[in-house]
Amino acid sequence: MLVVIAGVNHSLLAQNTIFWEKSLQNFWWQASLRIPDLRPDSTMVTLYPYDQIVDHDLGLAYPVNLIYFPEAQSQIPIRLPVSTLMPTDSNVQLILAQAKRKSNQYRVHKSIINYSNVLILVQPTYDSCVRVVGGENSVISTDDPENIRKIVPFSKIENIRLWSDNHVPPKYAFGNEPSHTWCYFFEKADLAVQRLDWESASALGDQALALGFNPMEPVEWFPFIQAYAMVGNQEKIEFIAVKATENIHFKNQVCDIFRKPRSALEPTLEMKALIEKLYCK
Repeated sequence: MLVVIAGVNHSLLAQNTIFWEKSLQNFWWQASLRIPDLRPDSTMVTLYPYDQIVDHDLGLAYPVNLIYFPEAQSQIPIRLPVSTLMPTDSNVQLILAQAKRKSNQYRVHKSIINYSNVLILVQPTYDSCVRVVGGENSVISTDDPENIRKIVPFSKIENIRLWSDNHVPPKYAFGNEPSHTWCYFFEKADLAVQRLDWESASALGDQALALGFNPMEPVEWFPFIQAYAMVGNQEKIEFIAVKATENIHFKNQVCDIFRKPRSALEPTLEMKALIEKLYCK
């Protein structure tokens, strides 16, 4: 009996390990769509959908560096240009305090943790998309933990190099590119919004909706709301509002953002009035 139980436990562990590996691969495929390139010497705060993916508070620095800085190095220790952190209580306190840079070395790899130059990347649930969090138009999900909410103002989205060619995750480490479902269009549209390319973002929304895709997480509507407001597509704004306004937390955030003066997000008076009617009443 003990042998049977041990065998079952080993099988379950193996299945879970494969599942977590797939989750990690999916996370970084999505991230690569949203982030064409990264500035070196930044520190990425990563929230994965499963705690078991990472068993310590420094996160996994290898995936992000393998994608964005794959060049071979001859010196020892090997310098990882981007460091990573998990949003643990201790790390959050150091970010809030804007603590001094810290060198971290594990075996032959070395990185510099920069608590004052972080970029937040989250996937709070397996069904949600990976999101870059930060910037003046950032929205928060009800699934985002409190530790993420605390440090959102410190996330520097300017660490994303917007106009570089996209880095493609190597197949040998991340497998084949996932099929183009909702999250593909979300990531591409969110990047287009950061580039202020409203036409491209709205076109991506048109494609996603035509294919019948919808988000599991309401905040993933936001890049499309911004884009459709800026191009003046009243029909799509009203269509999304039917679904998105069911989440009061998200509805209130949309209202607040559009009410505040924004240099980039400045739709026509007619579209402002429509947003006010749909999201602020």
